[in-house]
Amino acid sequence: MAVKEIKTRVKLVNVGSESISTNTTTVLGSVDTADYDLGVTFGLYAPAFNAGSFALTFEESDDDSTWSAVPADYLIGGAITVTAASAAGDDIASVGIISNKRYIRPSIVSTGASGSNTLNCVAELAGELKPVS
Repeated sequence: MAVKEIKTRVKLVNVGSESISTNTTTVLGSVDTADYDLGVTFGLYAPAFNAGSFALTFEESDDDSTWSAVPADYLIGGAITVTAASAAGDDIASVGIISNKRYIRPSIVSTGASGSNTLNCVAELAGELKPVS
């Protein structure tokens, strides 16, 4: 099978690395999806895990200042949560987003958190396909 190149069509963005030890909602950085018409996928993983459950939620915006929740049925693959089991397996949970808004920002909602937990969130943006001339 031939190997295909995707670097010219995909951009990876570090959205945030957070140390979370309490039950809270941690808002991460926004992602500008302009020029990435093929979609966006977010990944969440815990390189350091102690205890808790960490769910990723999303908001969308036209102007990067007024935000509204992304409806649950706009999440491709369903909601994602990092727990002891997924952290132990070094899994990177991922979810795709359907949105017609320019900006998307994730938040980490933690419950049962204690000790030192490090959560990293990344976004993968896919660019527009261009016809071959």
